[in-house]
Amino acid sequence: MKILIASDICPINRNESVLRQNMIAQQTKDFFCGYDLFLANLEAPLTEFDLPGKKYGESLRAHPETLVGLKSLGINLLSLANNHIMDQNTEGLQSTINALNNYNMNWFGAGNNLHEASRPFSFERENNAVSVLAFSEPFFAAASQNRAGVNDLDVPHIVRSFIAIPNNHFKIVLLHGGNEHCHIPNPALRDTARMLAELGADIVVVQHSHCVAGYEEWSGGVIFHGQGNFIFDFPFDNKSWFTGFLIELDVSNNGLAGYRIIPFEQSPGETIITIAQNESRQAILDEIAKYSNILKNDDEYEVEWDKYCESLRRDYQSILLGHGDLMFKINNRTGISDRLMSQKIRMLQSRTLRSLSHLEVLKNLYSIEKTVR
Repeated sequence: MKILIASDICPINRNESVLRQNMIAQQTKDFFCGYDLFLANLEAPLTEFDLPGKKYGESLRAHPETLVGLKSLGINLLSLANNHIMDQNTEGLQSTINALNNYNMNWFGAGNNLHEASRPFSFERENNAVSVLAFSEPFFAAASQNRAGVNDLDVPHIVRSFIAIPNNHFKIVLLHGGNEHCHIPNPALRDTARMLAELGADIVVVQHSHCVAGYEEWSGGVIFHGQGNFIFDFPFDNKSWFTGFLIELDVSNNGLAGYRIIPFEQSPGETIITIAQNESRQAILDEIAKYSNILKNDDEYEVEWDKYCESLRRDYQSILLGHGDLMFKINNRTGISDRLMSQKIRMLQSRTLRSLSHLEVLKNLYSIEKTVR
């Protein structure tokens, strides 16, 4: 059995009309032929109307007819477990589900309640049984018993969902979370991915970072810590936004017979993506190797993670202190909070943020229901 895993799809801007009218170049379609399962993450609700929900940050949406092109590429399974699928509110999620059903596209990872959102996608072919689970850091999008949303990337929930899958299934888990534009996983996400491999996951794929990261073989499984975007045309100058890699799996007798990394570059328009060749291919492979090697060395990993966190120190200070836009910009340029915050205040913040009990109180006080009023 051949499986292909792609990452984030947001079918907007230069790609939208191409996908809606199925004007994709034939050589692009030809490359994706022959896969039993081709899955990706749908990073935007599909709706004709703007129905923005209450949230902080970018609200995305795409036209339902873009499924015409996505389906013609051979994509036959889409994860909805991500931080943008609720951007157009519950109505946007329902519009997405309706569109996927109308185009006979399989989907999972979100739903009208937690029971629906947490269902795995399972199928059998060539004497192989495969189950796929998807989880997302919810932000403002978590499903509950009575609320539509995404399958929450909550460790106890992940474990309970995973151990319910039959032991003899080939198991794939998608984790949509982590830190954007960061080439390594944060410690908690790395530990969660490794835990899943230890529990028996064959493949764990972390998505959402919008940039290429490393991978590692761990406890009998393979963990990919970031693929970059797949189809996501956005007005960024950063080249890393437009490069990534696909994961090709060969599954035999419910086990992993082999895997291959396929580097590519986005080519918004009729080509959509171009399989990287020569120097471009080698540059992406070198980047993957660089961050894979960092994962093997705990000291190097800690240095890299500290460097990333330090680059965001002033932003996080402003968030904790409740700065408005003006003070946020002033602090970002001058670091004035470093001089105004006493050691006692920093220790109080540290105690609060490092305690699970205090975090549970904060989660209640800053719940979706209480913060969107």
